[in-house]
Amino acid sequence: LTQAFADIEDRAGSAAAVAFNTNTLTTGSSVFLVIFNSNRWSGHVYRYELDPLDGSVSAAVTWDAADELDGRNITTTPRLALTHDGTDGVTLEWANLTAAQKNDLKTNPAGGIDTDVKGQARLDYILGDRSNEAAGYNFRTRSSRLGDIVHSNPVHVGEPVMGWPDVAPFPTGAAAYSLWAQSLANRTEMLYVGTNSGFLHGFRASDAKEMFAYAPSHLFSTNTNE
Repeated sequence: LTQAFADIEDRAGSAAAVAFNTNTLTTGSSVFLVIFNSNRWSGHVYRYELDPLDGSVSAAVTWDAADELDGRNITTTPRLALTHDGTDGVTLEWANLTAAQKNDLKTNPAGGIDTDVKGQARLDYILGDRSNEAAGYNFRTRSSRLGDIVHSNPVHVGEPVMGWPDVAPFPTGAAAYSLWAQSLANRTEMLYVGTNSGFLHGFRASDAKEMFAYAPSHLFSTNTNE
């Protein structure tokens, strides 16, 4: 078992999945590669540019979402994190959580209930605060705010590119696909991926800025079915 754990700890840079920002190779085509590192369970999302002539992948990384998130000052530029309280979507803040959800965050490894202060510190840690890593409350030290990405394929969402016809049995008139696609021609390109830290992340494809993170309420012991 000791050797098995050591092997896991040393396993780094394992590729998980890829996504492309276009269906055809054009100028501006990119590939998004996600990997996980089992040493402290961190993840990376890399963007590489593709050569439109031969499809070769650039050797240089355009951006790494982990670097962008780690370099972010979350005090001056706080993250937008969302969840569900059983009635509606809410920002993932202590004041917005139900009593049961707060108790989850206050529960310690021995099964006891800690103070609100420590529960809120755990929430702050989940949201990226690193002041209690190996200090203060001695929470687990992380190599990155971005959790490991193992069973989640990245999904690129940008301008609609499908060629659905505007004739029956497809929607026609004001509901025609072409009109809908035209209305979203300038939609911000995003890359969505889930991590084992509990979040679905929405990264802006142009620069890897995390626009939002969503923590499903299924992560709480009291399931609110959202």
